[in-house]
Amino acid sequence: MDRVVEIRARSQPAAFIALTGAVLALFLSASASAQPAHDPGSVCYTQSGWCFAQPPGPPGSPCACPSPGGLISGVRG
Repeated sequence: MDRVVEIRARSQPAAFIALTGAVLALFLSASASAQPAHDPGSVCYTQSGWCFAQPPGPPGSPCACPSPGGLISGVRG
């Protein structure tokens, strides 16, 4: 009986950590991909996210998004 209680006590922190990680991953993936409705060519997609294209242009044309480290190249979509 003592062994069963000991095994359960050890597995609970691992389960909590796994669940917390899964919820965090879901939250981050949903917020990174969320975007408002937009006209074609008015959003610039980069490897790290997206921004509104300034100025808008043809879809598939090059664009850039500002970041703390400078501009990040992307493609209008």
